Amino acid sequence: MGTLMYAAVESLAGRQHSVGEVLSRGLSSGPSVAIVAVVIMVAQTVSVLPGAIAVTLGGIGAAAGGMEALLCCLLPTGMLMVLIPFIYVVILLFLAIPSAVLEGIGPMAALSRSVELTKGHRGTIFLILFLVGLVMLFLAFVLGLIGGAGGQIDPTTMQIQEIGRAHV
Repeated sequence: MGTLMYAAVESLAGRQHSVGEVLSRGLSSGPSVAIVAVVIMVAQTVSVLPGAIAVTLGGIGAAAGGMEALLCCLLPTGMLMVLIPFIYVVILLFLAIPSAVLEGIGPMAALSRSVELTKGHRGTIFLILFLVGLVMLFLAFVLGLIGGAGGQIDPTTMQIQEIGRAHV
């Protein structure tokens, strides 16, 4: 990840480096990138725990029966409690890995630098991520329609069979 990040940014900046230089710089940032990635995953997990608990309690309440109010209120609230903190953490730490690679700083400094760099731009980052998500959903939908129109996969042979010709 560090190698690709470094190569992409340097290429966009118009600076050309040898493959050896790119590999050396990218691989030397590997430990920092790995630690930053783990910290980001932990932060994202911790950010969704309250919402996950609320969703679980809502589901348990609904399964117990007679708790429609609990399901109505706790389940949607729990989903918001999952999504909002998760998205906020993603936006805050959006530039942590690029900071670690391009600035050659340690993991904690990269996390702090990401928070600093995203300040004032968090709304823009959210909109870009939202639009990218919508495009991905649209493409998945279109590709699902195209794939579904041509046939289905036979689970025994793992080959595509025309609809109506799949063997039993």
